[in-house]
Amino acid sequence: MGISNLRLTRAKRLLQQARTLLNQIQEDIRTHSFSSDDVRMKAYNDLAASALEIFSEDPVLNAMVIMPDANLQSLGWEYLLKFPEVTSQRTREHLTRLVNRLEILLGEEPTQLDERDFSFIADQKLREVLRLDFIEAQKSFTVGAYKACGLLCGGLIEGMLLDILQRPSVVTKEQLDRVAKKLNLPRTGQSVDWNKVGMTNFIKLSSELEVVSSTALKFAEAVRDVRDTVHPRAEVRQGRVSGDEASILFNLVRLIYNDLVSRFA
Repeated sequence: MGISNLRLTRAKRLLQQARTLLNQIQEDIRTHSFSSDDVRMKAYNDLAASALEIFSEDPVLNAMVIMPDANLQSLGWEYLLKFPEVTSQRTREHLTRLVNRLEILLGEEPTQLDERDFSFIADQKLREVLRLDFIEAQKSFTVGAYKACGLLCGGLIEGMLLDILQRPSVVTKEQLDRVAKKLNLPRTGQSVDWNKVGMTNFIKLSSELEVVSSTALKFAEAVRDVRDTVHPRAEVRQGRVSGDEASILFNLVRLIYNDLVSRFA
């Protein structure tokens, strides 16, 4: 790695500070204490800048964003006052990426990934697929594989919502038909053609049926459905999945997961 002992010591100290800050933000989210968001964001910015001083040529650290990032700014302060947890969640995502990257550069054991059991999913095989994809999405984001992360997140969203929406005990056929007609969803005969329903419409449908919160829809409207970019020609037309898009999609996965687990676990 070509790093001096002094810089190595600085980097290890920086990693410890980043881990401590991440634990503080996790605790803020757990206890719904968001009064220190501005301080946490500044602390993250300082850590990201210090990491770049040590590893100035690292492409991932060079791509680290400054908080508040563009997506927070686009939501507006009125929205953020209504949903204060969003700022902490965004800072947590960027900080987690910083911690994971420093661990890779220093050859340290990675911190515990956010593992979830998807206990509300009825199909056991689907539950395991989603559990593994959630872990893989985090790993992809950490190393800057944003397209892979975005594709995994799109599949996670579709898998979770489709499992819930197809349960008669949750949504009756009459309810589904009414809202599907309102949203002009594609149909095959008398049924919704799920293969042609885009991610945003999945979430609109779920929001209309009160399966997920309106906050999820707000997130979905801020990012495109990147699943078509699995095809190279589609990516040529639409552009490569960016770090910001992957970050929003991953936050959207967590938000939908939290909505569903609170109701159906």
